[in-house]
Amino acid sequence: MTQSAEEWLASWPSTKNPRSRAREEQITRTAQRLTVERGLDGFTMEELAEAAAVSRRTVFNHFGSKLDAVLGNPPPITLEEVERFRAGLPHGHLVRDIAVVIASILTTSQHTREDALRLPALLREPRLMAAANERLVNVAERLASLAAFRGAALTAQQSRMLVLLFGAVAHEALEHFVRGDEADNAPDLPALFLDLLEETLTLLD
Repeated sequence: MTQSAEEWLASWPSTKNPRSRAREEQITRTAQRLTVERGLDGFTMEELAEAAAVSRRTVFNHFGSKLDAVLGNPPPITLEEVERFRAGLPHGHLVRDIAVVIASILTTSQHTREDALRLPALLREPRLMAAANERLVNVAERLASLAAFRGAALTAQQSRMLVLLFGAVAHEALEHFVRGDEADNAPDLPALFLDLLEETLTLLD
């Protein structure tokens, strides 16, 4: 049976309520700051709650562990975005159109340069590096599954290659974003991701 857009979205692991999402991001940013300052083992969930100005119960309502709090949850994808993709928009090109969905996620997550600058320190924590890689693969696999809405039955190998492609481009975009200046016209992370993907795809055309 063909999966509907609603069913696909139901499996997407994100918080959709805007107020809950804002609180979730507040906790994650605080957890990341504490990790950079003290290390992953240098603070408790109680200290995280106090620093984020929320209750311990609120922290556990959003995250099952300290590791989850530091990594955060994937931003939401809207039904409109999935339906737009299914309609063959905006480019009529499978990889480019999945990339547009990824860019919308990067936009929703509101990455700042300050957030990006924390990442090298965070990823020096081996447990965080391993968990982040696992999370990236999981998210990319879910996004690759969007191809079914276009009638494209990807093999396991094709899905893996898409995962590797998007992961490599996202990593390079993040590197450019961190190195960028503070000028008002400096590209944001979603724009960098799409530009770098286009450069890569142009080589293959």
